Amino acid sequence: MLSKHVPLVFILIGYLILALTFSVIIPLGEAPDEPAHLAYAQFIAKHQRLPSTLAERQSAQYRSTWPPLYHILIAVPLALIGDAPPTRLKAVGDTPRRLIPTNGQTLASFIHTTDEAWPWRGLPLAWHLGRFISIALTFSAIILTYMIALRLTQRHEIATLAAAIHAFIPQMLFIGSVLNDDNLLIPLTSLTLLKLIDFQKSARRGRDCLILGGLLGLAITAKYNALPLWVIVIGTVISQNRRRFAMVWRSILILLMGALLTGGWWFAFCGFHFNQIDQHGWLKGSLVALSAGTSDASLRQLGNTPQFSYPTLTDGYKWSGLLLQSFWGLFGGGGTIELPSWVYVGLAIFTVSSLASLSLSPYPLRFTPFFFLPLPMLRFMLSGNFIETAQGRHLFPSISIIALAFAMQILKPYRFLKTYIAMQILKPYRFLKTYKVFGNAVIFALLSLNGYTMWLIQASYPPAIPLQTTARWPVAYPMPTKLTQAMHLVGYDLAPLVHGTLPVTLIWQAKAPAPTDYLIELTLHTPDGTMIGNWLGQPIGGRYPTRAWDKGDFLRDTIPVPLKPSLSAITAALTLRLLDQTRQPVASLLLTRSLAIPPIDNRPMSPYQLRADGLPEAAPFSYRSTLSFRSTQSEPPQLVAPNGQLYAPMQWPVAIANFIVEADWPSGAYHLQNSAEIVQIVQRPRQFARPAISPENYLAANFLNTITLLGYDLPQRRVKAGQSFPLTLYWRAESPIGENLTVFNHLLDSQTMQRGGADHIPQNHYTTLLWVPKEIVSDSVNVPVQATAPNGIYWLHVGLYPANQPTKSLPLTKDGQMIDQTSVRLGPIKVGGPPVEVTVAQVTPEHRINKIFGQELTLLGYDTPTANRLILYWQAKTIPRTDYQVFVHILNESGTVLAQADGAPAQGAYPTSLWDMGEIIVDPRELPLVVSKGQVIKVGLYRLDTGARLTVAGGSEDAVELK
Repeated sequence: MLSKHVPLVFILIGYLILALTFSVIIPLGEAPDEPAHLAYAQFIAKHQRLPSTLAERQSAQYRSTWPPLYHILIAVPLALIGDAPPTRLKAVGDTPRRLIPTNGQTLASFIHTTDEAWPWRGLPLAWHLGRFISIALTFSAIILTYMIALRLTQRHEIATLAAAIHAFIPQMLFIGSVLNDDNLLIPLTSLTLLKLIDFQKSARRGRDCLILGGLLGLAITAKYNALPLWVIVIGTVISQNRRRFAMVWRSILILLMGALLTGGWWFAFCGFHFNQIDQHGWLKGSLVALSAGTSDASLRQLGNTPQFSYPTLTDGYKWSGLLLQSFWGLFGGGGTIELPSWVYVGLAIFTVSSLASLSLSPYPLRFTPFFFLPLPMLRFMLSGNFIETAQGRHLFPSISIIALAFAMQILKPYRFLKTYIAMQILKPYRFLKTYKVFGNAVIFALLSLNGYTMWLIQASYPPAIPLQTTARWPVAYPMPTKLTQAMHLVGYDLAPLVHGTLPVTLIWQAKAPAPTDYLIELTLHTPDGTMIGNWLGQPIGGRYPTRAWDKGDFLRDTIPVPLKPSLSAITAALTLRLLDQTRQPVASLLLTRSLAIPPIDNRPMSPYQLRADGLPEAAPFSYRSTLSFRSTQSEPPQLVAPNGQLYAPMQWPVAIANFIVEADWPSGAYHLQNSAEIVQIVQRPRQFARPAISPENYLAANFLNTITLLGYDLPQRRVKAGQSFPLTLYWRAESPIGENLTVFNHLLDSQTMQRGGADHIPQNHYTTLLWVPKEIVSDSVNVPVQATAPNGIYWLHVGLYPANQPTKSLPLTKDGQMIDQTSVRLGPIKVGGPPVEVTVAQVTPEHRINKIFGQELTLLGYDTPTANRLILYWQAKTIPRTDYQVFVHILNESGTVLAQADGAPAQGAYPTSLWDMGEIIVDPRELPLVVSKGQVIKVGLYRLDTGARLTVAGGSEDAVELK
């Protein structure tokens, strides 16, 4: 009897091997929500309790609003390890400086360093132990799948294949080997389904209802996604007691008692600490307690009137496709590592056909997977978020039934062949083992897919940076030296020459964040001063610039210094220099005076052979990379770009050429002149060409000689209160920017009160730390307007401030000198209707004129001037094209201008470009002198930018004379 279970043992062993491998090769934190799961468990481990305030939930991160049962389990190793170093890894989200090494182009959540390498210690050790708990939980779930399939079908071959499919689905292995609360929900759900199968045949249903209720309570305290399981269990209980209403109510009551015993504590905890009954009443206040502090868009609507958004057919298709993709395999923290498209298509067809066949089968619980589908669909309709809701792992609680459906679908050909052969009156026994062929083929295919997945994951993340935060490497040649305030040299190591290169390892310690990206230069020269070896570049071949260093970091930087060919052994000195970004020396240090160099052959070497970044030899280079060539050419070689542009080497100590890839180099294949050696460079797309900016929107506003606002686009200057309007700002970096700057755009009314605007990091979090000199950044944003903003004309004030110093705005500079101004004014913008007391519905001027200027504006008339005051009445015949100025000239009898009063209508309170057709504007104007008898007033309109006047309709005159 036991022999029938032997295949399961091999499946479980195979699963353990694969899961442990996955847990080791997946970098820490590079799985969905894994850092947040860890933070929740860390809080529990540190405080020995759950977060009980909104502030504590915020510090424990966004998963802390979800049930904690899984996190209590993984808090155990965290508590045992305690504060053993290292206690913190380099999360990219902790500081914008962590984006510098990858130029902001990273799919990783962490900068992975040798702190995470074997042998594990401190936080990495506790993290891996937590992953092992996940593996143990999912290991038990495979056994439960086998038992469920065996109970339902009574066929070992189907149960074995179902267990194998469960074990070897790539996404199941991926999620099952990292920190994720699904890993507890899956075995709890499977155990509940197994108990539910027994319940249907049990005579002791009271006891079984209590057990089922207890399992439901545990499942709901593992994750709210267990809610569909309640529907399945209660539905089964009701169906088993049809027409016995008293038994139904008794069974449900026992279920609830069991759930209350195991899961009630969590709801009591939430209700006690987070209820808002005083504000919202009993029902709504209690529901809000479950989601207090959550960042989940769908959970935030608990207790509120749900705002459903029904998806379009296109969105529904996209959501379904993403759900199926992520069920089988989307890897990395954001699901950015994908399998080939044809694999997804085949697996989608197989999945849909298998579930359809299962729904037609006679087995109980066959509809289980379909019960778990509405919850993510509902969350999608509430939030509209594809990534958060279309996750195939939301179906994993029903994986035991899904795996059974897959197994039955795979074995269909076996049953067909067996029946067909029998009908041909042949002996069927030859085919009794045919199912092994189909089953083994599927298992082999899944194992192959997992092998490809592991390769894909490994290839997606670069090797760890040789950096430690708490320990330091042994140093062969200690030389503690302070080279800058931020950089201290601990010492160096030398390795034997390899193919004409001298591997020099520098051990650095960061004493503070560096203000700039320093260059390292290593030079070997003979006693007579002849240079025989040289290397120039940034730390780790450009992969880890000094601005990304954190205080206390120890960095091990191994540099292969290329040497000139020589026929005899020589003695050389090794010198280290630090240069700033302008290539000016900052510090210099003689490392050794007497280094024996053996003869060096005349072998050309490419940058791939001389790379110092630790990446695979065939990996492309990028911004800041050092390209070192050892060439046989006698003249300095030029590097030829894909567009034909030539670049000279940074240094050329005969036979050695060092280039440093700049940000404006185009991507593509490069080669040295007169050489076939190809070097691939892949760059972040950047803009250096100046965009087309209309003259009226051109600004050239320089902030602290660091960044210039070239201009802007404001295509919409009319907006209603409570809405937003689009704005595009064109920035140009003038020098390296050492701070993470925030853009502010404050919408101010006529009383300089802020009525809208939103501060933001440019271009959707493209931090200014990544900008390079002369780079242009087009920054588009929607500027919100407060719902309470009154009608009127507004101006948008735009400026910059350091993200960590909101009150310290950057000053503007003019002619190289700072001025007392920290923002530029854009606009005007009309919110709602016209300003108060500027327009009237009807008017009867004392003197009616009705002259039309430029087919745009009508001068309806004017009131007789009193003292030195004149009131004009204008009406917009259409929406004016631009902002016009009014001129009022006082002339004597000979036509000589005695005085004039030019200015915008309504004293500038209502620019003409914002007038609506038909509006009547009252334009009071102060005259510079009292008009006397014989003098004439002429009125007209002109453009301020060009001075061109508008002509009066029906003639060539550009002014109207007031009698």
